[in-house]
Amino acid sequence: MHANQSLPFDDSLKQEFSFFVDESDALFVQGTEGLEPATRDTESGPVQMLFAEIFADAKTANLFNSVLVQVRQGRSILSFPYRCDNTTHCLFFRVQIAATRDELVEFKNQMIASDPRPSGVTWNRKIIPAFTSDSSDQGAHTNNGAVVYETCSLCCRVSFEDTWYEYQELIDQEHWSLRPNSEEETRVMSCKSTLCATCESAVNQRLSDAIRYRMVA
Repeated sequence: MHANQSLPFDDSLKQEFSFFVDESDALFVQGTEGLEPATRDTESGPVQMLFAEIFADAKTANLFNSVLVQVRQGRSILSFPYRCDNTTHCLFFRVQIAATRDELVEFKNQMIASDPRPSGVTWNRKIIPAFTSDSSDQGAHTNNGAVVYETCSLCCRVSFEDTWYEYQELIDQEHWSLRPNSEEETRVMSCKSTLCATCESAVNQRLSDAIRYRMVA
């Protein structure tokens, strides 16, 4: 997922990486000499990033905030898979969220698998963090006249006509064309992050199980 998209923060993905959240929801990453603040650039210089800033949509931010609160209050350990696809590969991760001894919450991410896309297939995306949407007969949204597709921030599937598809399925079923004609450059898909019902339900089930275990214990 990328900053203001999902995690991790950029396309320089590692096999394993962690970030940490303190009691005030400030974000930290592992530096060469220990933990250091995660920052974002502004006109007046770098500023400390907050946990909520790494998400582009309220639904994903609210779900991860619920996870954060449960781990803090219940001392639970939660884990679930997610995708963080890039232009040329489908990337499969698992995140484990647990409290540390120094009152931080660690989000430890491990890459499980990396599957290349078929030869010649790329997924060029432009994530739109916020816009005014209206209905479209394509089953997506529009932003200044351009179609914007909802993508799940956990499984990377794309919503089209009320159905969630793998990106490759959209191409195979001719719902999306990489190049409308042979002379054009590869198209860029405008996307809006959200959660599909399947992923949202799966994480909420893990939350419910953790709460139930805490009550029994």
